[in-house]
Amino acid sequence: MYKIMSQHSFKTPKFTVQMGVDRPLSNVFASIFVNDVPEDAEDDNAPGFNPFSWFAVSKVGVSTAVHDVEKYIQENGEPNVKVPKALIADLERDVQIHLADPNKSLNWGNYHGFVE
Repeated sequence: MYKIMSQHSFKTPKFTVQMGVDRPLSNVFASIFVNDVPEDAEDDNAPGFNPFSWFAVSKVGVSTAVHDVEKYIQENGEPNVKVPKALIADLERDVQIHLADPNKSLNWGNYHGFVE
């Protein structure tokens, strides 16, 4: 399957976070999902965090996305959680690849583990 974005994720006791670079839309994205939702829930999006959060394709955009994700998670019951440094490095690499060639497929992703 042809993928047009990178996708990196990590999990905390409460949340699953997905971040990456979307090639056709040319942005960095971040989504946060609640791990344990009732079966009858409409969706698993973290309430109060826009599931379509988009940031500039730049080092500043990555920093802003990381800040917003950490702030949301920390304010919602997990005060010590930080986005894994390896995920940040992967996002910054993806941004550089995209900026060098906006038509290049970003066909990869990493699971960066469980963070407490």
